[in-house]
Amino acid sequence: MFTGASCDNLGILLYEDLGCTPQYEESKLCPVKYSCQGLEESDKYCYFRGKAYANQEIVDESLSDPSCDRGCFCDSYGGRSSFVCAVLDCPAWLGVPTTLGCYRKYSLNECCSTGEVCPPFDNVEKCVVDGTEYKEGEHFFPNNTCLICICQKGFNGKLEEPFCRRWNCGVQLKRSGENLKKFCAPWYDNSRDVLCCPYKWICLTEETCKFGEKSLKVGQKFEKFSVDDGFGKIVDKVECECIIPPLVTCRDAA
Repeated sequence: MFTGASCDNLGILLYEDLGCTPQYEESKLCPVKYSCQGLEESDKYCYFRGKAYANQEIVDESLSDPSCDRGCFCDSYGGRSSFVCAVLDCPAWLGVPTTLGCYRKYSLNECCSTGEVCPPFDNVEKCVVDGTEYKEGEHFFPNNTCLICICQKGFNGKLEEPFCRRWNCGVQLKRSGENLKKFCAPWYDNSRDVLCCPYKWICLTEETCKFGEKSLKVGQKFEKFSVDDGFGKIVDKVECECIIPPLVTCRDAA
């Protein structure tokens, strides 16, 4: 079984997709938090799975194709950095019909179908998962997992490589990469018990100020006590307020 499968109800797949590093606490099976690089806005680099890409640098297709992204490169022109990818049109998405009596065949690490399988099906492998039968080359998504699997010869019911792999969301390669930079919240479909790839994002529509890891709405205030002014003097109290984002404005308390 793939590592992390039992923690997918917490939404760990997204962090895996971002190339984040998990942090654990003793006696706890699942990560308690992740350390991620490249979520903040950058005017020089694009980030994909923890790696920085310079302007015009291309993402290897073996990394991008499983998430249905192809020909991706970093575009940091104009002071903002984001990936540009080609639009991938699979026959199944375009409604192209298969040959009568045939079905599409898939590969585990490719987005689109790789061909067709046509009758007779005498020597075609059959796989039964979650009460459904699949033919050799068909893909399926086991219940309560973030796995995509392909029915292949030798499948014995175990959801493991080379028959299954974790989903590739490719969030940073898509438009939703901009949502990450704004620290929007991933939004999941509640029809599944596990949280795999988010299908929408919820973003703040109001301006905020940042103070370390804190975010404050315009008008929000806080106080800090016994503050060192940097010149050896301790100020008893400082009042801070989000007046004009993105910085918090502080002043000596009256």
